[in-house]
Amino acid sequence: MALDAANEDVIRRRAEALAMTGRREQALQVIDTFVAEATLSASSLAFLHAMRNRIGKSAVTRREGTLHARGSCLAYLEDEWERVGSEGARMSAVLGVAGLGKTRVTDEFATRITLRGGHVLRFECDSQARQQPLSLFSHILPALRAMRGSIGASPEHRGSLALVRPVNDGTEPLIQEGMSLEARRADIQSALVDLLEAVTAERRMLIVVDDAHLLDDASRAVLRALTATGKAALTQVLVCARPSSSNASLLAPAKRCSVFELAPLSRRDSRELLLELGAGSEANETHVEWCLAQAAGNPFYLHQLATHTSSSALPFDISSLALASYSALRPESRLVLDTCLLLGRFATMQRAVLVTGIDDNTMLSALRELEEQDLVHFAEGHLSGPHALLHDALRLLIPSAVSALLQRRIATRLQEECIAELFTPELAWASAQNWLAAGDPTAATHLLRRCATHAAELGEPAVAVDLLSQVPHSSLPPKLLAELLDDLSEFAHAGGIRSVGVAALRDRLALAWQLEEDRDSINSITLRLIEADLLNGGPKDAATHALMTLLREPATSASVRAMAAARLFAIADGDLDSDLANAAYAFVRIIEAPDPQSASLLDGAKLIYHTAFGDLDTAHALASRLVASYPESSRSPAACRARMHAAFAFHRIGRSDIAESTLEPDFALLMSCRMYGMALYAASVLTGAAIAAGDFDTAERWFINSQHALRGDAPHRLNPNAGFSSNAGTLAMRQGRYDEAKECIF
Repeated sequence: MALDAANEDVIRRRAEALAMTGRREQALQVIDTFVAEATLSASSLAFLHAMRNRIGKSAVTRREGTLHARGSCLAYLEDEWERVGSEGARMSAVLGVAGLGKTRVTDEFATRITLRGGHVLRFECDSQARQQPLSLFSHILPALRAMRGSIGASPEHRGSLALVRPVNDGTEPLIQEGMSLEARRADIQSALVDLLEAVTAERRMLIVVDDAHLLDDASRAVLRALTATGKAALTQVLVCARPSSSNASLLAPAKRCSVFELAPLSRRDSRELLLELGAGSEANETHVEWCLAQAAGNPFYLHQLATHTSSSALPFDISSLALASYSALRPESRLVLDTCLLLGRFATMQRAVLVTGIDDNTMLSALRELEEQDLVHFAEGHLSGPHALLHDALRLLIPSAVSALLQRRIATRLQEECIAELFTPELAWASAQNWLAAGDPTAATHLLRRCATHAAELGEPAVAVDLLSQVPHSSLPPKLLAELLDDLSEFAHAGGIRSVGVAALRDRLALAWQLEEDRDSINSITLRLIEADLLNGGPKDAATHALMTLLREPATSASVRAMAAARLFAIADGDLDSDLANAAYAFVRIIEAPDPQSASLLDGAKLIYHTAFGDLDTAHALASRLVASYPESSRSPAACRARMHAAFAFHRIGRSDIAESTLEPDFALLMSCRMYGMALYAASVLTGAAIAAGDFDTAERWFINSQHALRGDAPHRLNPNAGFSSNAGTLAMRQGRYDEAKECIF
């Protein structure tokens, strides 16, 4: 062929293309042949020599190669996509160990869907996503809201969606009174399914969830609801996950959920891919066999081994590969890589520039080197790091002091964005975790308390406890620690995590003495600790002694003394201990109530005494007075206690109709407010009332509600909670479960 200027341009383009696809040797050979045979000007010759030097020095490893042996997986995904159109939302799972190509095959499929005009949304799970309730939907909600079809979503769900991720359009998050946690979760699920149905009315959607074994439980529940609903949300949820025991809650057997397990490549496919990736270099059969043995059919290892020129018989080591790649980088490139690794899925160009603090030209040079080394890539507005296996090994190489400083910068940046956006949950979670990693628990605590409150509002108080438990208490200022312990005890009580609640209150009491808080505050915390310890199955005798100490002390406020007396009367009632009841009542009679709230608490305590040990007419009068004082359900502790005491008295003196009309609305409200201890009391009284009336169907229903209030942890048999154990025993005996009944009653 004629070697002219046009051919020179073709040669340049061909060499660039070969180099960018990893065929460096072929690219060099094309240039060398052209230079040897062509008559070139001095400028052209200089350009080609410079080009050759650049390609020769580069280590471009981003060579995807042919997608070997994954045709059956793509066919499976195609079939799943078609079934969405006729059957509704589906969960399609691709499982496999790290490096088998889950992301590669799903990327290929997602590209096909995009070219066909389908919506494609992506979410990459990480350890932080596992901690954040509804992390998947918090991430994709902005995109869903921006879609044209979102206008068709039900307006009544906007408040529930604002709970998941606030929006700056005046919509207030909805926390509806009288709604149980289960109902709140169901309402949020319905809102999300409704929105997905609206946005997919015109065209189908693919949601890709990578590393789904790290997905949080609340998101998993919504995905299960999505694939179980009869509504026409035309959505395929494609989850990529490593084999894990946690997958059971995500991939429960269902009509519209299926799994494809990726297998390692066969020897033939592995060999073909290895030779393809190393095209242009001389194939050494000994080296090829060594590579095949090391890779064991894993495509990621084959990609890395394709450029591994060592003839050593030592096993292939990811840690060594990471160290070699990391050490070869220039300092500024290493800084950018460190930043991207620590930012994770929050790595954007702007954040990377601000966190590293380097100028644009230096950043440009660093990014070029990192992309040539296949360590960082830019796509869809984000800087993504290397494969997860190499990513984890590289993170371990970041010096601890460098990591701490960078994470402080990252935490500051994400917190600024979170505040500017009026609290974005995923930014708050990420910022708090970076503050902790940077060794600044004080800064982390302010955000973690906000995140914990958000988790509780979503109906996940146990998540709130996990978050707050991460903070090292010894590093916090005393007043901030006091606020943290107050939150921790509240959420632990709400989530039924009683041992944590007791420990938090015990620490809070010690801190109250240290801070020299007023005596009434200390006594109030003491009473909360006694009750929490009792609910956790603590010894009754110790609780009785501590309660009597509070009751006898004249300096203790009337409110605290009244509540201590009420608990003592309940214990005496359960044990038929009239001596204890009379001893406690002798102190109650002389307590003076300085305000209406204290008077109400005293009336409640007296009511318990007269119901069990005193005069029933007096009990009826006191109960009527309490209900008249608090005629409506309320989250106020004073109102709750008064209505509980009154309802229990009415039940005991034969007026179960009044007890039921009082407690049924109270139970719903208490569950919605996460006041499980009082909700348990209400449900247990209603169960007992139904048993007494011979209505065992209603009794079973209310006993199930009692179990919901327990949060899965049955109370100690000596715990005074309106007969839960006796109710359980009675119902078990009626159904012939005599061993269970004996255990409950005795």
